[in-house]
Order: sequence, then C-alpha cells, then structure tokens
Amino acid sequence: RAWSRGDGCGLVLQTGSTLSLLTVAVCPKTLAVSASLADLLTLPDTVVDVDVAWQPQTGLALALLEDRHPAADPAAPRVFPPAAHPLTLVRYTPASGFVDICQVSAFSEGLCLSGNGRVAAWKQMLNWVPEEAERGEFFAVACDKPGAAPYQITVGAGRVAQAALSYDGSVMLYCCNQTTTHPVTKHTEVFLTRLDAASGAPATRTASGASSSVSLTGPGVCVSDFGFVDARQPLAAVWLSAIHGCTRTTDLLRLSPDASAVASSERLPIAATSPVEWTPAESSSTGSWLPAYCCEDITTYAHLHHGARSVALPQPTDFDDLHVYNIRWTAPDGLTVAGFFCERQGTPQSAPILVHIHGGPAVGFVNDRAVAANSLRYPYRHFLKAGYRVFCPLYRGTLGYGDAFAAANIKRQGTDDLADIMAGLAALRAQHNLTGEAAIFGGSYGGYMTMRALSKHPEAFRAGAALWGFIHGRWMSYETADFTWENEYQGGSTAWPVSEEVQVGDNFNNLHQIRVPTIFLHGIDDPICPLSQSRVAHNVLRAQGVPTQLVAYPGEKHGFNKPANRRDRDRRMLAWFLQHIPVAPKA
Repeated sequence: RAWSRGDGCGLVLQTGSTLSLLTVAVCPKTLAVSASLADLLTLPDTVVDVDVAWQPQTGLALALLEDRHPAADPAAPRVFPPAAHPLTLVRYTPASGFVDICQVSAFSEGLCLSGNGRVAAWKQMLNWVPEEAERGEFFAVACDKPGAAPYQITVGAGRVAQAALSYDGSVMLYCCNQTTTHPVTKHTEVFLTRLDAASGAPATRTASGASSSVSLTGPGVCVSDFGFVDARQPLAAVWLSAIHGCTRTTDLLRLSPDASAVASSERLPIAATSPVEWTPAESSSTGSWLPAYCCEDITTYAHLHHGARSVALPQPTDFDDLHVYNIRWTAPDGLTVAGFFCERQGTPQSAPILVHIHGGPAVGFVNDRAVAANSLRYPYRHFLKAGYRVFCPLYRGTLGYGDAFAAANIKRQGTDDLADIMAGLAALRAQHNLTGEAAIFGGSYGGYMTMRALSKHPEAFRAGAALWGFIHGRWMSYETADFTWENEYQGGSTAWPVSEEVQVGDNFNNLHQIRVPTIFLHGIDDPICPLSQSRVAHNVLRAQGVPTQLVAYPGEKHGFNKPANRRDRDRRMLAWFLQHIPVAPKA
C-alpha cells in the first residue's frame, strides 16, 4: 500500500509489516529527479488494518486495528459461530509511541485517519461471515484520547464502502446505499457529514440517531472512488470517480456555501483510474488546484495526467497486439445491453470465442485496454495470444447502468440474464461476421451462469470452465450463513419447504443436462461459494460420463491470491480449451 505524504514530495509505503518513506526531489535547474527510501517503522504482527497521516513537523502518525487474541489451535474442535473477540484501536506517533485508544468490534475494517492524526473512522460489518450485501455501519472516535468511546455515525447504512476524513476530522465522506431491502442491487451514494473534531461525535443527529448528512451523488451512480480536493478546506469541493456503463468518469463537485448541496460540477477531460491528488496551481480551470492521477481508456495503457500534461508510463510491448472493443445489442425483451470483446490483432473470423461471464452479478465493470493484457482476477491475455477471442457481456444485474438495470434479474436469475448473454453472443457474430464456435467460463455468479448456460443451451458451447461457482441458492445460504443474496434475489431464505418458484433459477436439477467437457476450479477454504458446490457438480457430470475435472486449491478462498495458483489456474484452463475447442493452426 502507499499513502501520499501530502506535500508532493514523497510517499509512505507498506511492504508486509514494514513502513518506509520514499522521498522524491527535483533539481530546479536540470529537472533531474532523485529518490531515496528509508525504513520508518515495523508494525506489530497483530495489526490487521492501518491508515497513515504525515505531519510536516512531527512526521508519521498512524491509526491501527490490532487483533491480540491468540490464534486458534487448528487441531482443536471448532465452535460455530466463533467467538467474536474485539479489536484494539491504537494510535502511533514518534513522540507517544503505540497508545491504546479503545476496543472496537471484531468486524471492524476500512480504517481511515484524519490528516492531523487525531480522528479515526471505520466501518463495522454486521455479519461474522462475508456477505454479498456487505452491510455495515460507520463509526468514528477521537484517537488522540486514550479511553475515548467510539460514536456511531450511520444507522441503516446498508452496503458500506470506504470513508474519508478532512484534515482536522470535522468533515467525513462515506459511501453506502442506505437501504435494508436492496443492499446488493442498489447503487451506493457518497454522503457528507460533519463531526465534532474534538470527539469524533456527529455534530448533529437525525431522529434515528444517525449523523445528519447530505448525499453528493444521488441514486443510481456506480461510485468507484472519491475524496476531498483540499482536506484543509473540506467544504469547498470533492472529487468523484464513477462507472457509467463500462467507462469511467471523474468529476469535480463544488459545494454550496453551506455545504448542503452540490453547487456545480465539472467533468475532468480524462477519467482517473487511481485516487486523485490535487496540487497547488496559480490558476487553472479547477480553481487553485490541479488534479494529478493515473488514467487509461479502451485504446491507451496507463499514463499519468497532471493538469494539461500527460506522461506515458513504461509498458512492455508484448501485448501491443491485444485490443478491446465495445459492443451493444438488444435483448429478446427489448432491453439494450452492452459488453466488450478482446482479440489479438490478426485473429481470424473463424477463431473460437470464449464467453466470460463476470461474477457478482452486482459489480461494475470497466473495459480499459489493460483488460486484455493484465494478469489479475480474470486474465485474458493467454487466451488471446493462443488465438481465442474473448467476449464479456455486461448482462442485466451489472452495476453502472442504474438501479433498475441492477435489479432487473431479481427472481429472474438464470433466465433473463442468460437471454442477454445468448443474444449478445449472436450479436457479436452477426455484427463482426464471426464464425467460430464458442466455449464459456466465469467465476462465482459467473461460475453459476457457466453451468446454467451449459445446461440450458448445450448445443451452443463446446466446453466450459466454472470457477468457484454455486449450484443451489438455499443450500449455499445455509452452508455459509450469508442470507443476503437469497433474501434479495430470490425473495427470502426462511420459507420451508423450498418452493419450485425459488428453485427455478438453481442449477442442481439441471446439471444432468450438461453434455460438454467442463472443468471446475475452487478454493478449499471458500467462505462464499463453498467447495461442496463444485464437488457435487463435478460428481454429477462424472456419473453422466461427461469429461470433467475438479481442481481444489488449499489455502485459497473466493478467488485465488497465491501467484503459483493463479498460474496453475491459467495453464489448466488454457489446456482444457485447447483440448476441447482447439484453435485452428495458422496456414
């Protein structure tokens, strides 16, 4: 992780448990840049979250969450639900050292610290297991007062994302959707509230007890990042990055004199893909500050943008032949749907098409050029280099297209969204005169949808790869103890017996209809879509005589984090597709 020092001259870096200071200097005569790196501090092994502030006079200030409870004996019996041992909020400065402030919930995360190092805020999740809805509440406390009591900032926040504090801690921005009925599918909003900087308490409260706040974004916006333009003047302006469709935007929001509304907004000419740092300027279109950030789009790799100046970042040339293109089509019910596809330059029209179904489904998806070249959660580059074309439909349920679109597959999962996908594949072929056969893959909800498509349209695909997917909503709810997914998408998790209406979107009763080779890849410790879901699907296919394989990864949860396992996943999937839907050799 990295934190700006706030003066444009350096960064505080975290590598493992070590915090270091990267100092950058520019020679005014030659403009030569020099840099130095010095270790600052080693964090205790008990730290589970940290945020950094930098003081010009006193240097480093930290807020930390520590889990000091002894680790459980892996050989001992386990009791569910496990005991929730509180975390300790700790403040550090060079003068005071590490000082305990208070205890907070075991479900606390997302710590943020004011610029002066005196107020801390965080989100407290509502459940002891990971939720699809990510429900929680925000809290704050004066972290320069040992023994201080935290204050609850929100009541009924719904899905919670990140928060930001002004320099003195008197103003807080936080992101949530404030709903108890649709925390998964309703887009989050950015709210501004005022705090008592001396205590962290809300300056004023509503009748519910929540801190009085104002929404700066309104409903239906897929917020990706935000912050203060000048944390020392927090009521002047805020910056906001959002996803609209499958592209990003970044806006400067100027607030009204009483900060009760957005007075005006200005869209930056190039959207940010990173947090935005604002540097002083004598004059500019954005007032006395110039934005500095990283940016990228569908045709250009990442580069730095500062004011009117752009600087390209060094990039390997290995992937210059990979390209990304937008596509739109009409679903059978008339709804307009979008997506994108990636291909290597010169890929023939007869090349096989790999349909990637994204997870969520309530996530935003951006089609930057790096989508074709990166090596992150769902890499495409090895498929593209091997000669495949990859198509990613952003079917109904995806964020970035408004609340109605995001909620359009409630009680319609596996039907209308699958129709979007199939119509998109047909449109891709028709619009670009493609003749290649297709295979399908995806993770989480994409794993579910992969199995769904293979069972409902067995003639459409030659092979499949389902990653950390699921086959039965009610089963998954009660195995994981996260009921938010089923409650919102299927109408409730407490009615017994499970009705046919609820199960109509499940895969369990349709697995026997899968007839093409399918590989399953799953983390053994997945707390969201348990391994049992893939084991059952794999065994059903084996019993049906369908070529299949299950690969389970020790120490992995929902998705793969270990580089060795990511490489293994990529190689196995590529080998599977090459075997069952081979690329025609070049003439």
